[in-house]
Amino acid sequence: AQHLGTMVLNVCNTQGRQALDETGVVVTSLVPLFEEFASTDQPDSVRLQTTANCVAFGEALSGFAEHGPLRPSEIALLQRILPLVVSTIDDRSWRVRWTAAAKFAGVIKAYDQLPDAMESLVPAYEKLLQDPEAE
Repeated sequence: AQHLGTMVLNVCNTQGRQALDETGVVVTSLVPLFEEFASTDQPDSVRLQTTANCVAFGEALSGFAEHGPLRPSEIALLQRILPLVVSTIDDRSWRVRWTAAAKFAGVIKAYDQLPDAMESLVPAYEKLLQDPEAE
């Protein structure tokens, strides 16, 4: 789980936009793996990587968005990844929520130029600010 985000960036740098097509390796292999790692069935130590991996996905999508609008398959991918970012904020583990808070600036930077991302992320950040845990 720790290096999944790096792998996504490397695959996107090597294969280009086709890696994010519906039949591309990111969508068919890496995203399902990522969704499994982000699942609440996983231990905290695995879910802790979710935010960093979401940043990598956002950076990959943003890199392609710089060269024109996102394709439908890329928008669909964004719609699969954003809920995973938001789920870290509602996680039962304070360590996962703390990690999400600590890396939130990176999340914002990675998703800032992507369509409708801020509409999901700003309310999530507001929720983080109200977290009752002292950490």
